[in-house]
Parts: sequence; structure tokens; C-alpha cells
Amino acid sequence: MFDVFCIRFGATLVGPAMGGKSTIYRILAKIMTSLRLKGSPDPIYQPVVFEILNPKCIRMGELYGEFNAMTQEWTDGLASTIMRK
Repeated sequence: MFDVFCIRFGATLVGPAMGGKSTIYRILAKIMTSLRLKGSPDPIYQPVVFEILNPKCIRMGELYGEFNAMTQEWTDGLASTIMRK
């Protein structure tokens, strides 16, 4: 059922305003966290932490990270910084 969350970065909810998107992810986060804390042996249920980003307001390199060919340096983006945290 939750196979979509066995991915590296995250998921996107799309829908109309007032369609329940925020309610859906908050309820799912509470359920998955609650199941882990109640001792579910299934590793799919983990404490959930979510960060809300608006990827349209930043460049792709700022979101995922980027390599500078001149300096040979990698700079983490928001996504990798959040995942490390």
C-alpha cells in the first residue's frame, strides 16, 4: 500500500485548492509514526518528518545540489541538506 514511500526523496500531492492535500499527508504521517511507536515490526512504518518546499521558486541546482566544474566542488541543495538532517 505504501510502496510509493520506498523512494529516496519524497512524493508530491497535486489537486485543487481546498481538496484535502494537507490533511492527507498529515494523517498519513501520523499513522505511519504511530504504527512504528506502537511496535509494528514492518520496517515501512517509520517516524515521519516532512519539510514543505516550493520547488518552483528555486533553480534545480539549489533544490538537488550541483557540481561546479571550475572549482571541482559539490554544493548540496535543499533536498540533500534535508535528507542528511
